[in-house]
Amino acid sequence: MTDKQRDGACCLAVLCGLWLALSGCQTTGSGIAPGVEHTARVIPFLPTAAKSAIHLDQGRYPDLFAPTSNACWAGIDPDVPASAQAESMAGAMGKGYAIIECRLESAFSDMDKAYEVVGLRGIDIYLLTEKGVKIRPTKIVPGQALDEQPVGALRLFGRTNLLVFPTDGLRSTVTGVTPPPPELRLVLSGYDSSFYFSWITYVPPPAPERYPQLKSGLRNTRRNLQTASVRLKRISHRFD
Repeated sequence: MTDKQRDGACCLAVLCGLWLALSGCQTTGSGIAPGVEHTARVIPFLPTAAKSAIHLDQGRYPDLFAPTSNACWAGIDPDVPASAQAESMAGAMGKGYAIIECRLESAFSDMDKAYEVVGLRGIDIYLLTEKGVKIRPTKIVPGQALDEQPVGALRLFGRTNLLVFPTDGLRSTVTGVTPPPPELRLVLSGYDSSFYFSWITYVPPPAPERYPQLKSGLRNTRRNLQTASVRLKRISHRFD
């Protein structure tokens, strides 16, 4: 074999290897390639659970609210419904508003304060997004009935209030295939104390077609295959 034939054979072998490698890249499948940066998505806030218990954030009076206090997001879970009034409001007002039923109880040692806080008097209440944005209720429907029962030397007061919030600001931006679910808090602040209820949102899986970089990579692979194929044919003709 002459030097020219040897060089041609080496070149042909290299191009064959390149063609096989590129063919493998093209036929690997439509899965998401590792390391691909995924496009950011804006999703609505849809709680994964309807009801939340109360939590102490910080403050002077950690027992201002009883641990039996809870908040229920109406219209979310038929197995854990809010009151008939709250569910009816959620159905009538539609997706533009969130109805949260807030059941507050207090057996605080200062019974005047206990009576006041269950009716949200002296309490600043708002939704707090993960980005620190405060969303205040457009409407508060205080409960008409006040529950009261003795607890030892104290009295346990209870009242159910309905809160109406606009859902326009309740959207979150997520990135990636399995991003951490965004959290939303309903904050009650007053009397040098802060409490909150908490929900996390359902994050739907991303659609593969939303990844333009993956599509671009496949297009580049096809172009490279076409180029390699043309060059391979040209060189093979030299040895005919």
